[in-house]
Amino acid sequence: MAELALETADQVTTSRYTFCEVSRHTLRITGRARTPVMIMHDGPRFAVTAEGFRTRQFGLFDYFRISRAVAEGLMLNWESPKKGSAPADPMVFRFESNHGPVEFVPKAVREWAVDRVAKCLGKRLHRWYKARLAETDPLCLDIQRIAFAAMFTTPQELLCERFYAQASEHILHDLKNYRAAAIALGHLPLFEPLRQRTARQQLERSVQYEDLRRAAAAVGSSLSCERCTQQHASVVPPTRWISWRAGGDFSRRRVSRTAPSIARS
Repeated sequence: MAELALETADQVTTSRYTFCEVSRHTLRITGRARTPVMIMHDGPRFAVTAEGFRTRQFGLFDYFRISRAVAEGLMLNWESPKKGSAPADPMVFRFESNHGPVEFVPKAVREWAVDRVAKCLGKRLHRWYKARLAETDPLCLDIQRIAFAAMFTTPQELLCERFYAQASEHILHDLKNYRAAAIALGHLPLFEPLRQRTARQQLERSVQYEDLRRAAAAVGSSLSCERCTQQHASVVPPTRWISWRAGGDFSRRRVSRTAPSIARS
């Protein structure tokens, strides 16, 4: 693996971090007494992972979060260099526990150290990042640029290549041109109660439901409907159930697949 030519002459001698290209779209950053970190560019997303730590995914324009994730990964096992030296060291807290003396670095100190690392990576990481953006599909760039401008983050749906391949051209056009479309996509789960209420109303207006209601009324029973599915909210359940209670007995009857759709409106 060849080191990236991303450092200036003075940085080569002073930086403790080494940038190595594992492949064209994968960068490995190592440092003295640091946890190695991998950064991968995969189509519409970047992924950051530290050895022994879970992978985190980011949008194409989440550079600040990417740089912070890289710094946090490098400092994953960091401890104060003065730990155990002077009792008055302000970077280390000490207290006695049932298992003996305990030392730890306060959260504020760790955040300060992570911020220093992120600044140290600086231009070298940003230059690699900009080179990867230049190789990204322009459609992904345009859509995520609008979304980031509207929300300062990237909806999870836009991190999947399959979304761009399967979404209709009208949806992609709106996401590319209107910030409101990106905001709606980012808050899609909030629309689920409205969709379920609309589906229930459509079912209660159907001819099949009216026939069952009359049949239940003829035998002195009350009729109620409920939507039962364990599938994802955006997937139409293969069957619908209508239930009624009569004389303390709970019964169910399956509704034909030819019944009016109660899914997305």
